[in-house]
Amino acid sequence: MKSFPLYLLLLLTVMGFTLIAQTDSAPKTNLTICFEMIDSIIIGHVSNIDKSEVKTFSSNLVSDYSIFTNFVSDKFAKLNFSRIDETPITSNINFVISNIKVSYSKPKKMSFFGDYSVERNILIEGSFLFTGTKSDLISFDKTYSDVITYNSIKEVEDMSLPFTKGEIPEVPLFSSILEPAIVVGSAALIVYLFFSVRGK
Repeated sequence: MKSFPLYLLLLLTVMGFTLIAQTDSAPKTNLTICFEMIDSIIIGHVSNIDKSEVKTFSSNLVSDYSIFTNFVSDKFAKLNFSRIDETPITSNINFVISNIKVSYSKPKKMSFFGDYSVERNILIEGSFLFTGTKSDLISFDKTYSDVITYNSIKEVEDMSLPFTKGEIPEVPLFSSILEPAIVVGSAALIVYLFFSVRGK
């Protein structure tokens, strides 16, 4: 009967390894983060400028970036700017997004039997062209970083919007083979000890 505590300890250990689960809520999608970043960019560059002569805006959001057009218009409208769509008229502010890029780091583990995690990086580049008594072109590049589980990458990307997708790194082959082998071996040992103890 002296072997029983060892069996119980092994059982609880393997159960602890195999039942590890993520308790955090689902991560924000890449598109949601892009909206939040654009909101922050506009507020940071526009909200504190002198509005005595800067009262209109336009935006140049081409291709897939056009999904942000209404959002950008609404944001400028809340800051008391009027939209200019007619090309003969020059707006006081022209907002441009030139590049959005998503990238992921190599998968890493926080613990031996834990899930793989990756660092997610989202970069937005663009510019503001301010026109008034003088013209001023201000470029910006804003980066967002956080850590998400490797298995959640597909969930945070939007298949219809290429700019929300990044190159998905491969999981190390050695670890993907070793961990199942350890779990199976531990389970086999527990079964052996269980029947050995019952036999005594």
